Amino acid sequence: MHTPRHPHSYWSLVTRLLPAIAAVWLIGCQSTPPRPERAPTERAVRITQQVGGTHYRMLVHEGVWYQTFGTDLLVLEPRSGRSIRKVSLGRVGEVGPATDLAITDERMYIVLDRDEVVELSLSEPRNPWVLERYPAQTLGIEPQRLSVVNDEAYVSGRGGVVRLRDQRRIFSHPEQAGPVVDSDEGLVTTVGRRIHRLDDGEFVGSASELIPTALSRVPEGTLAFIRTSSAGAIVGLMGPNLRELDTHHLTVAVRGKVRSVRTFGNRLWVVSDDQVLCYAVQDDRLVRVRDVDVLGAMDVAPSAGDYLALAGTFGRTIYRIRSTSGGPGDTFLHTQREPSRLLNARSDGRHIVAGSEEGVWLYRIGSTVRLTDEPYDEPGDSMITRASSLDAEAEIIEDGRALSITRDGRTIIHREPNDAVMSVIVPIDGEFWVGHDDGITVISARIEIEAKLQQGVTEGDLASARLRIDGPVTALFPLMVDDGVAFVSTYGGFGTAAYVRERARSN
Repeated sequence: MHTPRHPHSYWSLVTRLLPAIAAVWLIGCQSTPPRPERAPTERAVRITQQVGGTHYRMLVHEGVWYQTFGTDLLVLEPRSGRSIRKVSLGRVGEVGPATDLAITDERMYIVLDRDEVVELSLSEPRNPWVLERYPAQTLGIEPQRLSVVNDEAYVSGRGGVVRLRDQRRIFSHPEQAGPVVDSDEGLVTTVGRRIHRLDDGEFVGSASELIPTALSRVPEGTLAFIRTSSAGAIVGLMGPNLRELDTHHLTVAVRGKVRSVRTFGNRLWVVSDDQVLCYAVQDDRLVRVRDVDVLGAMDVAPSAGDYLALAGTFGRTIYRIRSTSGGPGDTFLHTQREPSRLLNARSDGRHIVAGSEEGVWLYRIGSTVRLTDEPYDEPGDSMITRASSLDAEAEIIEDGRALSITRDGRTIIHREPNDAVMSVIVPIDGEFWVGHDDGITVISARIEIEAKLQQGVTEGDLASARLRIDGPVTALFPLMVDDGVAFVSTYGGFGTAAYVRERARSN
């Protein structure tokens, strides 16, 4: 017979179990992870999209086509132009475009215009990777051109010439120095139209740029030279003594701006904005043997056999020189067009149309870009050079060298570093966004200007943010949604820039 348990026995049991229950509950509480602290963020101006740009320099080496494009190095198949790999050389908006490259041993050097030199390993030719960076502050110059002489790499630019091996400046000059070549005078460079010896800076000849050659039927050590003028350029051959071989028969006049001179296949190739010209030395004369009808070329290199690689503001392409089993000669193959050389722009708020005689492009803001059949309109005087916010007025003056900002009857002058020319200005939520040779500058009329005026400052750098773009930036259109702009850059293509929220950088 079942006997019911006395009520006091239940309370006794509960009393004994309570400590165990509490312990389990505490363990459960302790096992709950603490909520992580949210990383601090800050508001920053960034490029949120960029499409297009300019292919400045190329080299075909060890069966690989290396091509600079924007802030990237493209690794391509030389016969098809097929992309193998893309190497990012810097953050878009923070460094200039890749404008020159050189190779020595298993090293490649690339200039990010006026900002730094990037050294890459070519131990795996199809898979280059970044080894080292040499910023302008370390070099002591604004890097612009690269040279290799006797397996030694040099970088030149505003400020002189630096040997990269030890970052030693071996030539100083306040203006821009050109590539370095060897001669009977020793190592030389150019400044303006003058040739200078590196050892002592002595003036030893006249040229705007010197290029080593690989031509037969000319003396050993012969150099090609470019001598620029307002109407075009003279290209010719110069002996190692830095004297022209023949001013009448071994020099040619070239219209437009000469972008590159190369020698390969026992030919002299001259690349200008209007065309690519090929010359041979015949009977002690430079004889034009071929024209390649292409607008916007910047550089040329031998691809393979009867094929050339060409690139520039138009994009990049393979050119078949002569007829082969693969097809007829004088033919462009595997062309990749890219928007660049954008000289005129108009917008309906959702799209931008801009272009040149190389082609007219339609950019869907923040999205895609394509060529259109619209006719090209010659640029007019349509740039916006005046703007007003709620409490300030701004105007670009002095032919773009200065920006006048007036607030409460007081005026302050803004100037860009490197004497960059300002082209366009738009107001965005109390700020002024300014397009210029080097990109975009944001000026806060409410904060920086007032602070400067209270300090009695009447002129200076008023930038609160900057974006480095391959300029000049000639058109800015306010975005419909974000605090920012869509931009058009002559050599940097289309894009958008806006305020974004990102993790704060540690000091």
